[in-house]
Amino acid sequence: KFLYSDVKETEDEKKVKSELENVKLSLSYIAFSDEDLTKLVGDLPPVTDEEIQKEYDTSVANKTIPMGADGKPQPLEVRKAVIFNKIQSDAKEKKLSELKAKILSAKGTDGTTLAALGTMAGAKVQDLNKVSLSSLNSPAKDPKPELPKFLSGSSFLKDITAAQFGKGKIGGPYTDKDKTFYVEFKDLVLDSGNSVGNNLASNDNNRVRMFLYEIKQSLNGIYPIQRNDKSVE
Repeated sequence: KFLYSDVKETEDEKKVKSELENVKLSLSYIAFSDEDLTKLVGDLPPVTDEEIQKEYDTSVANKTIPMGADGKPQPLEVRKAVIFNKIQSDAKEKKLSELKAKILSAKGTDGTTLAALGTMAGAKVQDLNKVSLSSLNSPAKDPKPELPKFLSGSSFLKDITAAQFGKGKIGGPYTDKDKTFYVEFKDLVLDSGNSVGNNLASNDNNRVRMFLYEIKQSLNGIYPIQRNDKSVE
């Protein structure tokens, strides 16, 4: 069902909504996948016979090893290749997790730039200039095709209501399918070119939050809102 409301927009609400249609967001971002990071983890340590034997003995003791046709645990010779691959996969996953944690930790360190995070992740910094906030409020649930879809995510929409623009602040991580994004909030301006980031944050913060929350709910398909209309099943 849709959620309908007979509540009319106040003049202040109309004013804020009109203003936000002219508010343009500029940002830079990096994007990377686990596959991209895997290429950066470097060589894995060699798997020794001792490690394979230990993993085999553990699986036997825990009764997680497959049984053979004779009802006994499959012998080491049969399981050796599987165990080898498991040990390598676990080592790769550990290095991947450590690199992700390193990037996240660097993001929270004063003075870290988006370019520095990009270097760590092997990702190129990309720019989006003067994207209208109204373009994020799509009835089709997705922003325009040329815009990264993380822009319509609830975490991103929440963050831009409190972001410090033009101060090198980095937001994220945001995710979309297999990609992870980090963002530098560059600017928030009116079409006239006058910076309004501080004014919106200080003067209209509550109304802006309400408007962006409505966008978020609509994009998520939770409560599509139509005003001044009859209720429809």
